[in-house]
Amino acid sequence: MVTQNLIVHLVFSNPTVGAGSAGSVVASRLSEESCVSVLLLEAGHAAPLLNDVPAIGRSFLFTDIDWAYKTVPQKNTGESLVNR
Repeated sequence: MVTQNLIVHLVFSNPTVGAGSAGSVVASRLSEESCVSVLLLEAGHAAPLLNDVPAIGRSFLFTDIDWAYKTVPQKNTGESLVNR
């Protein structure tokens, strides 16, 4: 984990915000160039080790870890995941 104090003293040519699927790919592609420095930032704090145990995943609902995003209707899903 990179601390804020470390980041203050470094300069990056390509800061990338969001380590989701797109952000990770963008950061990876940019870092393939040796002359480029990349910083990939993700929201939130370090996840507790309990996140690695799938059986207790539901215990994190409605906590500060759960951002409570809802799905939106998608064509051809049969509404099986709407608002879940």
